[in-house]
Amino acid sequence: MRSSKGTNRIKRRYGYALHESKSVIGARESAVKSAEELKAGSRKHNGDNTMNTATIGSSQARVKDAVVSWLQDILDRTEWSATHLSNKANVSPSTTLRILKKKNDFVPSFKTLAKLSAAANARIPRDILDAFEMSNVEEGDEKMPVRQSVLRALESLEDEEIGAQLTIPLKPVSAFPRGMAMAKTTRLGRERVRCPPVLEDDRTAFAFQMPDDSLSPWIIRGALLYATEEGEPKVGDLILLTSADGRSKVRMVSEVDETGLVLSRPTPFGDEEHVSHEDAHYMAIIKVIDRP
Repeated sequence: MRSSKGTNRIKRRYGYALHESKSVIGARESAVKSAEELKAGSRKHNGDNTMNTATIGSSQARVKDAVVSWLQDILDRTEWSATHLSNKANVSPSTTLRILKKKNDFVPSFKTLAKLSAAANARIPRDILDAFEMSNVEEGDEKMPVRQSVLRALESLEDEEIGAQLTIPLKPVSAFPRGMAMAKTTRLGRERVRCPPVLEDDRTAFAFQMPDDSLSPWIIRGALLYATEEGEPKVGDLILLTSADGRSKVRMVSEVDETGLVLSRPTPFGDEEHVSHEDAHYMAIIKVIDRP
């Protein structure tokens, strides 16, 4: 078993990270804590590193059911395919597909679960961690006790990049009416991008590309913008406004009253327009501009 020095390295790297969401940090903290508890508990077994076949079989089934349910929930929530999740996590697609097949008893290593967890920003549930305490689930080594395999998996992750940053949807936005825009934006429907720290706790956050050149050269067409659906626009906010026919534009709020919004372009043109509340089919407030 590895020394406590290795465990401390895990804490330093995975216990906190400014660019990661609280859920990812929580998942890693729980995993490290579980590993430490297991490590301490293993001393009580006086070197007994074996388990009887019946115990291994029943507990593996418990792990299998919990992992399949968790993975399926991730795929449903993200609308990703198993292959897409595997690629983001740097896991073989055949491994993920094999996990999802309920007709076999295959259970992945804890390292594989940690990589899938980080890639999808999905915390590993307590019941799965509990199941790992009961069964030997390290691939290719049925004699290795779980207390060692979990710790080894966590320590080996410190030298790998597993795409742990929180991601948000890249939504299709177009300056064209809905019928004309479909062919141009359909491919964006399921793409995701890294979330800026200021929006990590915002469940409504999303990204989109500047749909036109109306604010050039300040914001050029195609620039990546990050927005939220929370709150109401106020004077000085930059907003995304979508009309009923699907046309979208980015403007700055100059005035707000009971009839609607006065919008302007912060460019040399400086023209203003009034948009009634009825005509504002959809609005989002832009928080971050990523200029190319």
